[in-house]
Amino acid sequence: NNIIYMDKYEDAVENSNTAYQIAKNDGEKRFALFTNKVAFVDEGKTNEALSEMDKQFTIAKNNNDPGAMNGDLNLMGNILLEAGRYDAAKVKFDEAEDVQKKGQPDFPLLYSLSGFQYCDLLLSQGNYADVERRASQTLEWYKKYSGTGILDTALDNLSLGRAKFLSSLRGAV
Repeated sequence: NNIIYMDKYEDAVENSNTAYQIAKNDGEKRFALFTNKVAFVDEGKTNEALSEMDKQFTIAKNNNDPGAMNGDLNLMGNILLEAGRYDAAKVKFDEAEDVQKKGQPDFPLLYSLSGFQYCDLLLSQGNYADVERRASQTLEWYKKYSGTGILDTALDNLSLGRAKFLSSLRGAV
C-alpha cells in the first residue's frame, strides 16, 4: 500500500480495509491490519494503531502462534513507548516476555530488537542496572549459542553503553 508514503493515509486505510474484507487467510488479514497500523502511526493516531494491533494479536492468539503474538506485543510496547505512555508500554513488553518465556524457556528475556526496545523503555525510567543485567545476559547467550548476527550484539552493546553513560551522568549530578 504505497500510498502511505504519499501521505494519503485515509486512502491507504480504505484500501487496507478492503484487502482485509477480501482476505483469503489470516496472513492476509494480519498484513492488512499491519498496513493500517503503519498509516495510523505515521499519522500520529496512536490509539487507532493500537486497536489494529489488538486485532492482529487476536488472530495470532487464535492461531496459537507465539512468535506472532510476541512480535505483536513488542510492537504495541514500542508504539506506546514512542507515544510516551511508559507504564502501558511496560505492560506490553512484560506480556511479550511472558510469551517469550513460554515459547523459549531457555531464553526468558527479550533479546535482539525487542530486547533493545525494552531496554530503551527501562533507560527512560532510569533503570540502568536492569538494562546492564539484561544486555549482559543476552550477550552471554550470543557467545554460548553463536547463532546471532552483528545486529544483536551491536544493539546489546549500545544498550550497555547507554546505561553506563546515563548512570554516570546521574552520579555526576
